[in-house]
Amino acid sequence: MRPTPVALLALAIVGGLGLSACGQKSGAGPPEGATPEAAAGFAVAQQFGCTACHSTNGSPRSGPSFKALAGSTVTLSTGQTVMADDAYLRRAILDPDTDVRKGYSKGLMSSALSGRRALTEQQATELVAYINSLR
Repeated sequence: MRPTPVALLALAIVGGLGLSACGQKSGAGPPEGATPEAAAGFAVAQQFGCTACHSTNGSPRSGPSFKALAGSTVTLSTGQTVMADDAYLRRAILDPDTDVRKGYSKGLMSSALSGRRALTEQQATELVAYINSLR
């Protein structure tokens, strides 16, 4: 069952407040020792509500967990496997329907972000740094 646009908007709003879909705090901050760029990426994740759909502790949500994503092998909906390197992460952030991960639906992230301004190149770079800090 696909979530409705209203449900996705609610998740994005809750995630933007730093809360998970369950109403619990989604994370106190970037990992200890994170670079300034990764810390800025944590702020981007909070601002855009990323943690409403992407956990940082490996727990399942409507999007893949950020935990241990960077550097892992990802299977796409086409059956092809790719390395979740910086280029893949950046593409997944800026053009989420290009390489859809197996088990997830095309259009979910685009729907969740509809009506919101797009991430800048700098914000995408910071978000990739944050995801890398969660290896």
